[in-house]
Amino acid sequence: MRRPIAQYTEWDSTVLAEKIGGAGLIRITTATAYVVAILTSVAPTAAYFALSRAELRFAAEKEAIQGAHRVAEVLRQSTQPGSLHGHNFTDLLTQRATPETAAAQRIVDANGATVAESKDPLGSWPITASSPIEGPEGRIGSFEVSRSIAEVFGNMVGITIISLWFATWSFLFLRILPDRALKNALNEAIESREAANSALLARDKAEEASRLRSVFLSNMGHELRTPLNGVLGMIDLIADTELDAEQRSYVSLASSSGRGLLTIINDILDFSKLDEGKIEIVAASFVLRELLMQSTEVFRAEAQKKALQLEWTLAPDLPQLVVADPVRIRQVLASLIGNALKFTATGGVTVTASKLLQNQQQYLEFVVADTGIGIAKEQLDYIFQPFTQVDESTTRLHGGAGLGLAISRQLAQSMDGSLWAISDPGRGSAFHFTVPLISGA
Repeated sequence: MRRPIAQYTEWDSTVLAEKIGGAGLIRITTATAYVVAILTSVAPTAAYFALSRAELRFAAEKEAIQGAHRVAEVLRQSTQPGSLHGHNFTDLLTQRATPETAAAQRIVDANGATVAESKDPLGSWPITASSPIEGPEGRIGSFEVSRSIAEVFGNMVGITIISLWFATWSFLFLRILPDRALKNALNEAIESREAANSALLARDKAEEASRLRSVFLSNMGHELRTPLNGVLGMIDLIADTELDAEQRSYVSLASSSGRGLLTIINDILDFSKLDEGKIEIVAASFVLRELLMQSTEVFRAEAQKKALQLEWTLAPDLPQLVVADPVRIRQVLASLIGNALKFTATGGVTVTASKLLQNQQQYLEFVVADTGIGIAKEQLDYIFQPFTQVDESTTRLHGGAGLGLAISRQLAQSMDGSLWAISDPGRGSAFHFTVPLISGA
């Protein structure tokens, strides 16, 4: 049975590493631990021995130089300055630079024969230093000092014990550290994989939910639109019969409500198709002037009913024929003009078409400007979100599902264009809609 990761101890690192292909890492870190432990145990002792030996040699050389100067001084005051023999150097040999440390001293002549020497024991592991003794005619002998390094061995024992203690802990630290790091890394890798799997599962569930939502909206839209068209047809037939004023008002209200509901259903169907990527853009050559005229004439009666001006203008430098998807352009313009009339109480709505140069490319730009209530700057992007409106009260007052602008922006992007708004609260808004300008001439 496979053990959980948490049950692996630090000393199971080799087994654990083999399971994830990290045995090489363990071998490297173990070898490193051994090397560091050896260096930690040997290096301090060796360094102390080398420094102590160098210090003793320096002291011996210093004593030899000073001894040679003292002998030369004695010779200069004697009647035989050119010879070491015939002098008593016993008192001179008892003088030392470091009296606390024993040192064997010896005076030898130019032939190497001993002239005088101290009675101090030489000791083991001697270090000898010498300095020449100068006479009137040159070198006549030398002063030798010998020091024993045996005295440093006692201190080396203590340093060695401390070094071994540090080496042991260094080895354990370097040996255990990769175990823990490996186990932590493995746990993090497993947690990361589980998190990634959870994220993928959540994404799949979200995509499936989105697909099911789109299918549901599409099916429900079709199921609702069919009987609603029948209801609207019957209402139109009733409107053609003889009715009194009150009955005709009821029929007109029912027809208006039904058509508003049909618009919402059509928006939902378009949104579900866009969400599924099923909207097809069909480019064709069309007369731009006729498209603008048709798009505005549809709303002429509504504008007159509210006593609003509805005008359109076409820039003279635009070609008569352009290539794009006229159905989708008309759909976006209808949504923008309808919204402009809906939220405008006085003044009017103007639709203009002109050229726009953007990123070294020419675009056909439609601008639908109104003198309505306007939109706050911080809410200009919010209005393009599906099922949202700037103020919930506008939904109750004007109706709508909040899908028109979201659908319009997605349609504009599907045609390689864009849709954005500029607004001044209380003075009106201007919606800019662009598509690539391709002449059909």
